[in-house]
Amino acid sequence: MTSHCIARLVRFRRTTKSNLALPHLPHPQPLPLIFTKHSGDNIHSDKSSEIILGGSYFYNYNKLITEIIIGGGFGNLEYRHEIDLESDYEFDLNAQKYNLFVQPNIGLRFNDHVELALSTRFLQQNYYNISSNLTLGELSEVSNADRYFINKNMASLYFIEPGLTFRAGGERFKVQTQIIPVFYLNENYIRFREYSFYISLFIDLKTNN
Repeated sequence: MTSHCIARLVRFRRTTKSNLALPHLPHPQPLPLIFTKHSGDNIHSDKSSEIILGGSYFYNYNKLITEIIIGGGFGNLEYRHEIDLESDYEFDLNAQKYNLFVQPNIGLRFNDHVELALSTRFLQQNYYNISSNLTLGELSEVSNADRYFINKNMASLYFIEPGLTFRAGGERFKVQTQIIPVFYLNENYIRFREYSFYISLFIDLKTNN
């Protein structure tokens, strides 16, 4: 039976994309899409930079692993929503952000090189220094997805993210992948990514007795 302390550098990311953007969460982004603007287009785009750090403590009993991860991150977000109909709609948002999360895991270690786990992440995503600008044409209405952020300086969003985690590599260093559905807990409506996929580096700093 062993107990380990884990240090993690989860990721640094800067992304740009079009047509699929959602103003939320530290999730990987698709590659930029090339598109042509037509009358009636409803376009969402964002650019995000982010650093997330975390640490964990876990306990082994034979092949069974129980683990709890605590972490957080910070970064910034630029978001834009355009609707080109009979009259134009434009919404721009710039904000800084930080997040905090707790994630209990339970899994199996098949050997020193391969692990599989189930987890549930409880995430608080916070935006501050929010600056937004809205342009409405004569026939435009405020989008429900944007309404929550208008005239706000700060906003906090809450999520639950159950997931499947797979680790493979050496005894101390492993590549970790996660597939995670996302459930939004606030009552107000926003757009968000309902599924996410992570790739990260797992570093094991052993403290065996």
